[in-house]
Amino acid sequence: MIDREAPPRLTADQLITMKLFEIADRLAETNEMLAKRVPEGVIYPITFTASTIARRIVLIFSATIYNDGVADIYILETDRNISSDDTPLKSNESISIDHKERGQYPHYVKTLTGTATVRIFALR
Repeated sequence: MIDREAPPRLTADQLITMKLFEIADRLAETNEMLAKRVPEGVIYPITFTASTIARRIVLIFSATIYNDGVADIYILETDRNISSDDTPLKSNESISIDHKERGQYPHYVKTLTGTATVRIFALR
């Protein structure tokens, strides 16, 4: 017959402490995830003149873009030629872009012809 020692039993306090540490770890992970989805609350305005040469803008979180010019503007995710499938932002129109999570999201703004004043209110 083999003489085996029984494994040490954990007390109720030890079990509760282990569970509390597990919960704390999960809360820390959740907090990190949520922090990416909550903006810092800083709004920064940008105004520039769009032309047929693409202007690169980088959004951190979300933004509202206004076309204050006479020419239509196009907001593209890559620096490419405007195609017939692209929808313009017409004069005196605006669009809100929300990326839902903090990051660096490049966009390119350009016109097909002429120039247009573009105002952006970006949230970081």
